[in-house]
Amino acid sequence: MGEDISKYGGYAKISQSYFFLVEHTFKKKRIRTIETVPAYLKSQIESDPDALKRYCAEKLGLVDPYIRLRRINYQSLAKYNGFYVTICSKTGVRFNIANAVRLTLPKEWNNYIKKLEKTEGDEEITEEKNIELYDILTDKHLNSIFLKRPNPVGENLKNGREKFVSLSKKEQVSTLNNILLFTGFASAGKADISSIGGSKNAGAMTVSKNVNNADEFILIENSVTGIYSVRKDLKTI
Repeated sequence: MGEDISKYGGYAKISQSYFFLVEHTFKKKRIRTIETVPAYLKSQIESDPDALKRYCAEKLGLVDPYIRLRRINYQSLAKYNGFYVTICSKTGVRFNIANAVRLTLPKEWNNYIKKLEKTEGDEEITEEKNIELYDILTDKHLNSIFLKRPNPVGENLKNGREKFVSLSKKEQVSTLNNILLFTGFASAGKADISSIGGSKNAGAMTVSKNVNNADEFILIENSVTGIYSVRKDLKTI
């Protein structure tokens, strides 16, 4: 390919341009993985039709690579096992993804959440309402599409209810704001719920780069105007 990868400090430190889908042989089986195009090879790969395949064989060490999809942009929308996400970045053999499902609540609760985000001193904020909202959010994570999110948190919330009830109003507000990160649009979903017995990094969403590990992995490409979209099944394309 022309470049000495050693001078770039190894793959982990190389700036990436976008992703691509490749099929190759691994342990005598054909699998599909999402890989990244390094920025320093972007021009060469885009000008030479065979450069990407050579990169797979010579630099990534893939056996008999067959490029299935040459470009998957960062922040691409996808449906992963029934849950909508955006593909953010690659870390080792996994990808960090972000939530692309909007939390829907009645207007009264949206207004209450806005108050939670501003201050815990608002007189309209009460422990009773905090507990009610906690139960609503728990139900969302146990009985709605959020149950399908990678690394679901519903059971954590269910098991942490007693501890939440015992928290001070100020602690409840802080905990609720953290819980809302699980459903934040474009959020990686990581939140500190140690106050209710959970992890300080609960809910972080990552998926394997091996597409075969998913029951469903569909790339959704929307037009600039949003009038139409094209869906590409990464398991079959």
